[in-house]
Amino acid sequence: MSKKNSKNKAGSSTIALNRTARHEYFIEEKIEAGLSLQGWEVKSLRAGKANISEAYVIFRDGEAYLFGSSFLPLQAASSHVVCDPTRTRKLLLSRRELDKLESLIARQGYTHVIVLMIAECLSSANNLMRLAAEEHPELTVKVFDSKSASIGLGALAVQVARYAVRGVAFDPLCELTKRLIDDTVVYFSLDTLEYLQRGGRIGRATALAGGLLQIKPILTFDRKDGMISTAAKVRGRRGVQQRLIELATELAAKHPGEEYNLVVCDGNVPEEGAALEAALTRALPNAHRVLHGKIDATLAVHLGPNLLGVGVQFLNSKLPA
Repeated sequence: MSKKNSKNKAGSSTIALNRTARHEYFIEEKIEAGLSLQGWEVKSLRAGKANISEAYVIFRDGEAYLFGSSFLPLQAASSHVVCDPTRTRKLLLSRRELDKLESLIARQGYTHVIVLMIAECLSSANNLMRLAAEEHPELTVKVFDSKSASIGLGALAVQVARYAVRGVAFDPLCELTKRLIDDTVVYFSLDTLEYLQRGGRIGRATALAGGLLQIKPILTFDRKDGMISTAAKVRGRRGVQQRLIELATELAAKHPGEEYNLVVCDGNVPEEGAALEAALTRALPNAHRVLHGKIDATLAVHLGPNLLGVGVQFLNSKLPA
């Protein structure tokens, strides 16, 4: 969907873009499709009132539809028209293109799907995914609230996939997934309080005082609901790495004899990330695996740059890690 728009960058004709999909998925192929719109929706689209940030395509009765998009009606919309901002809209594709897409999906041969989602308190995508699952009665789909995000969510996905590859059946795998969610704990540091203040999570006075005192909060995801909470506070950047390692080792000490994976992440500070990984593996040398990733824009846009994080994921010792 494109149109010349003076609000966009010079040379750009994009009206709406799903940035989350481009960040979280690898785009193998692009397909151009029309979209069946009502008159008021065309006006909203031209006015830049369309949002597809949480939209995706579903197949139903041999046709493709855009699900989860939102078109905000203009005040000037005709009064006799009942506007449904979030209705499912038909994509206009040739029969050959539809058959090709459906065959690619069917070729995968999937019958059971486990979906791990970002913490439900941080995104409405969980409910959208549950609704999408209802559109595919041929699949057995289980949607889990990871109560985490970014590298914590990634660590969960990697370990669940390892269990699946080793032949763990679907129902036991779902039970293991529940346990892994509760037993995957991530801590990450903030270099500045500015972004929390901008997002309204703390007051301006608190942010100013924290900046003057060089306070570096260390946050975690609450295991009950996934809300971001404060685990510790450190004065100065130098103490961040040591406190992160202390939190991880203190956590491991509460689970004596349990097998575990380690998680390390950094927000575009690779040298500090490498030093943190080396120090963490010295402190906890018996990890099965160490997963090192980048803190993505999902967190960085709210928490700021230069983040560092560690995590511990406890495993079921009765199964191969």
